[in-house]
Amino acid sequence: MFANTTKTIWRQIVHSSTEGIPRQVINHVEIYNTGDLKWMAMLLGMADMLNEWCIFCFMRKMQCSIRGHEKGEKRTMAKLLALASDTTKKGAERLGVKFRSYWDFIPIENYTVPLLHILIGVFNDVDDFLWTWLMVALYLYQHQS
Repeated sequence: MFANTTKTIWRQIVHSSTEGIPRQVINHVEIYNTGDLKWMAMLLGMADMLNEWCIFCFMRKMQCSIRGHEKGEKRTMAKLLALASDTTKKGAERLGVKFRSYWDFIPIENYTVPLLHILIGVFNDVDDFLWTWLMVALYLYQHQS
């Protein structure tokens, strides 16, 4: 497994020296991850996105949904790995962590929410509003006379 570090430094040889070309080394590669929310939660060691914890901070969804809430403590890979290895904590004390992260070499800051999910959420809200507006308009039209 890769080193337990949030700094991603990989060395990769691009050209071999046997062809007379000097070796070129990539010193730093920043890795990002995206996918659906269940995939990202699974990679971070959480069961799925149906649980009550945010994947980016240690707040519960109920706390995040309050308008004007304070920012929660950021999740870091080191904290997730510590929670995963601590066998004394059970249930809510584990803060949503069920098992060790699969890809502990990608920092949580490099997990990106896919634009598709955001657009689907916005469209669903617009669609719900339009259907509600249409139903109210039809109800009022039917009961005008």
